[in-house]
Amino acid sequence: MSESTVRVDDPGDLIAAIPSMLSFPPTRSLVVITLRHRDVAGRDRETLIETVARFDLGPDPEGLARTAVRACIRGTDAVMVVFVDDRATPKDAQTQRRLLRMLTDGFTDAGVRVAGAWATSRIEAGEPWQAVTNPAIAGTLPDPMSGAVAAATAASGGPIRRSREEITALVALDSSAAAQLDIVLPVALDEIHQRWRLASDRGELDAIRREAIEFILDRVRDISRGEQPSSDDLARIALTVGDGFVSLVMLAVSAGEHAHAAEALWLRLTRCLRGAVRAEPAALLAYSAYLRGDGSLATSAIKAAFAADPDHPLADLLADALRDGYPHSTLRALADHGIDTATQLGIDLPRHAST
Repeated sequence: MSESTVRVDDPGDLIAAIPSMLSFPPTRSLVVITLRHRDVAGRDRETLIETVARFDLGPDPEGLARTAVRACIRGTDAVMVVFVDDRATPKDAQTQRRLLRMLTDGFTDAGVRVAGAWATSRIEAGEPWQAVTNPAIAGTLPDPMSGAVAAATAASGGPIRRSREEITALVALDSSAAAQLDIVLPVALDEIHQRWRLASDRGELDAIRREAIEFILDRVRDISRGEQPSSDDLARIALTVGDGFVSLVMLAVSAGEHAHAAEALWLRLTRCLRGAVRAEPAALLAYSAYLRGDGSLATSAIKAAFAADPDHPLADLLADALRDGYPHSTLRALADHGIDTATQLGIDLPRHAST
């Protein structure tokens, strides 16, 4: 989840908010919530949720602890830990406490404080939760779909999905839509190839890149108004967005005022394209999702990008960012490069202040 000023004071409320922050309810998982503190003039210091990371609970607690610490220490002041396991028994509680000690040691060595640790069998309304180190601190979970963080997530355009399988299905190929695009892509490919080759011969690549970017910007604005691009439009975008300059500017568009519409375009392209041409929209979808803090959708989109192009550079960068826990502010710097590129091409994009 991107940094949030939603205040969650009760552990039960925090645990119930996890499906909103991950975009799905985790099962048999270790969840690490990373925190960052920010000084605000004239106000008390704010605690912001920076990222939420989920790890499978497996047979290797030492390896899990090392992986979780490595992924969650970057740009972090403190973390909170939640165990979600419907198999838990009193013996498993000892295992959780042992894993918590390893996590605490690892985070402490990195200068990061473990601010709290809780456990529950599943994140559903009425389920009991308790503190890992003191079972006397306990309660029941409120409805995960009605909490403050869920409301904030929905308001920002981030849906809460029912499972990881739903997220995987979200980026799966839509065979019907792909068949429609298969019809128009060959003609579009011939036309665009000829136009770009001619522009290159004439030294007019900047002009044709500017035209391609402005065309995509117009379609993004159309989507924000509720209008949908045609198959011809999608084919044209699919065949030009892979240009390095165009793609870099699209990172800025993905972080700008029409971010939700841009993400909708990348998602639609990911669902209706086959082959290598699918990689760029899928990677841009992953970037959009990462900026929103939707790590689950970002992961699925990265997998789609790699399936289309195993060496795709943006997908590779985003995979590293997810693995190593880069804060969103780090990747947002790519959008600034995109704005600079747009300026060089004669396109004015607003520069949004980083949070």
